Amino acid sequence: MMVHREEDVQELRAKGILQGAGLTNKETLDFFTRFQGLPHGLCYARVLYGIDTYRVDRWMPIMVHAFV
Repeated sequence: MMVHREEDVQELRAKGILQGAGLTNKETLDFFTRFQGLPHGLCYARVLYGIDTYRVDRWMPIMVHAFV
């Protein structure tokens, strides 16, 4: 995982890797640390695949929204 502390979340935000969602650094850290407890298997793969698919499919609307 990329984040272990709130400072890691802030660094990812500063680099533009994490954007939006209206969550505080603490809430974002809690969100990402929940995935660390998932056992590697079908459900884990499905969650990560869903996140990746969303990121790939939505990049253009996200960029347009960020620009406007």
